[in-house]
Amino acid sequence: MLINNQNIMIKTALFLGFIFSSSLSNIAFANDTTLPIISGVGGNFTALNGKGEAVALTDYKGKVVVLAFGYTNCADICPFTLGYLKQLYNELSPEEQKETRIIFVTIDPKYDTPEHLNAFVTFFNKDFIGLSGTQEQIDKIVSLYQAEYHTLSDNAEIETKDIRRVTPRKTNDDKEKASLFSHSVTLYLIGKKGHTRSLEYTGTAKDEFITKIRSLINENTLANNKAEIITEQLRVILPPSVANSTSIYGIIKNTGNAPDTLINISSNAGMVMLHKTDIKQGMAQMNHVGEFVLDAGQSLLLKPMSYHLMIMNIDHQIIKKDAEITLFLEFKKAGKLKFKVPVVEK
Repeated sequence: MLINNQNIMIKTALFLGFIFSSSLSNIAFANDTTLPIISGVGGNFTALNGKGEAVALTDYKGKVVVLAFGYTNCADICPFTLGYLKQLYNELSPEEQKETRIIFVTIDPKYDTPEHLNAFVTFFNKDFIGLSGTQEQIDKIVSLYQAEYHTLSDNAEIETKDIRRVTPRKTNDDKEKASLFSHSVTLYLIGKKGHTRSLEYTGTAKDEFITKIRSLINENTLANNKAEIITEQLRVILPPSVANSTSIYGIIKNTGNAPDTLINISSNAGMVMLHKTDIKQGMAQMNHVGEFVLDAGQSLLLKPMSYHLMIMNIDHQIIKKDAEITLFLEFKKAGKLKFKVPVVEK
């Protein structure tokens, strides 16, 4: 009866985890039909593949990646998810499969050794990739993708005999001790440059998901000739309660292959303008910057005593400790992009 209750908890927590992950912000939509870059979700990481070899996300640069989280003792949603991904993968042509990688990251690296995890994922398709590693490595990946997992039991008895298991771990006992987890179930669609481009789940219509995969496979950066704007480490500095202005620091980056121009900035927290501080003859002078051109591959570094976004006539009901503001950056090509920016103390 205990295991049945835990199964109910797992399913409920997984569903809540999906709702959490699917509400992620910082999605930068461009004015076209291509998939956006989802800012703040994802990034490079290292782990161990099925052979115990160190790999990184950058090793799959130039390929479209579908990334999922789970673990081998997950008796319901994880096999279901991998079965769903198997159906997607089988719908792709052999040429499209060569351009696609399905990656399953375990949240239980203590139990899921590289060899065991490899046996689990390749049961569904020989091309599927399982990634394990140290707990620190796994937790970093989970954090990068804003996923979640929680331990439900550290000492559960797992049947190793006469039970529906995809790949029973090698053991001489009928039962063994293992952990049970709840975890988010988002499927991350990652483009050829390593950017997260879409958040899906097993409820996504297969035709819709396959269309998105193919759009990234066929994405021709030279033909598209477009800008792709992302942000990194944007933050609002918490001002004194009597202050009427504050600054936003961080990085605005054009990762596309064409220049773009920042033409307007706005926020729910006050009037926002781009300024640059110059030192002339020992005097600091702050100047308003109108339109700003970001060349392909160029970053605009926002920092003290240099370029920064200044918020004036601030709303202290919005700009307060541990809050977030909404920031809109409008570009000529990429259009009006929406970002959530945390308020931090100096």
